[in-house]
Amino acid sequence: MSQRSEQDGRQYLGILSQYSGSSRRIFCSERALAPGPQSASSLSSLEYYWLIESRRAPVPEPISNTLNFKRARGALPLLGLDLSVSSRSAEKRLWIALIISSVIAIIEFTGGFLGQSLALVSDSGHVLTDVLAVGVGILTLRLGRKPHTARRTFGYHRAEIFAALINGSVLIAAAFLIIFEAYLRLRQPPTVQGPLVLAIASIGLLGNLSSAVLLSQSRGSNLNVKGVFLHTVGDVLSSLAVIVSSLIVIFTGYLGIDPLAAAIIGVLIMRSALVLVRDSTNILLEATPRQMQLETIAKTIRSVDGVKGVHDLHVWTITSGLYALSGHVTVGTDSIGQGSTIVEKIEAKLKESFGIEHVTLQVEKETLENIQEHESSTI
Repeated sequence: MSQRSEQDGRQYLGILSQYSGSSRRIFCSERALAPGPQSASSLSSLEYYWLIESRRAPVPEPISNTLNFKRARGALPLLGLDLSVSSRSAEKRLWIALIISSVIAIIEFTGGFLGQSLALVSDSGHVLTDVLAVGVGILTLRLGRKPHTARRTFGYHRAEIFAALINGSVLIAAAFLIIFEAYLRLRQPPTVQGPLVLAIASIGLLGNLSSAVLLSQSRGSNLNVKGVFLHTVGDVLSSLAVIVSSLIVIFTGYLGIDPLAAAIIGVLIMRSALVLVRDSTNILLEATPRQMQLETIAKTIRSVDGVKGVHDLHVWTITSGLYALSGHVTVGTDSIGQGSTIVEKIEAKLKESFGIEHVTLQVEKETLENIQEHESSTI
């Protein structure tokens, strides 16, 4: 490391100590970080290693610059550091996907209206779910980079959940209308212009495939992009359904296939919307995440040396992929002085086993009274 890098690194450590205390130190590999706010592009080879409480413990896994704001909480965002290199790249891809999906939705809706094809109109509605999903993804990435405030201590993460709930509710209503209209058209199918529907559905298929390929390159690094990618795959399938139905109309003249395809697409939209409303409602109600079992988490906590019991345990989701936990932990009289060490071990286990990073625990001394009080409790 050059003399200049060492000097900049020492200046940076001085700034960091104002926020994190002298007992926490940060080390920069490959190059030191100059003081002051840095752009994301200047952090391409930077890794951070924490030495907790000045102990020469094994160095943990580095926090790389590819992690977004949710994973880079604490002193680093307070210093104005932007570690969301991958989130910015993902946002660019989402914007491109948003433009493609919007154009496809407009073309398919117009073509379906002119060609009397409810299946094509329904497919445009399915593409609209992508537009809404991409919009939520972009909103999440942008708000995730905003620092928390004294009033909004968790930042703006819940904006994603509110948007998802509204989108899901609108899509449920749209799916009902599509299915109802399909029922009416099955009784008296209108004349469908098969060649026009086939041409427009093929354009939609190419656009959806382009979006899927584009998003597949970033889906492994961002949960939001992965969700939008899955939506796009569903659009590809619905476009194929419209193409098949238009071919049947062209070669057999059977007009009932168009409303049948529309009904199938409506059911797909309804299913996605119901899942969206269910998940967003559970998050707003601060329910235990679906993939976690409270008793399993309690057993994990009790497995830590020194822990006698756990009660008043709560686990909830702040936003997609960001979990929080609070609870009371009882320890033996001989272990009460090691409370901070026990809590650190619990936090490490919870992060490793369940991905829970925001943990708040109250350590209590085990007494006969609280033993009797919590023996009847499941948690």
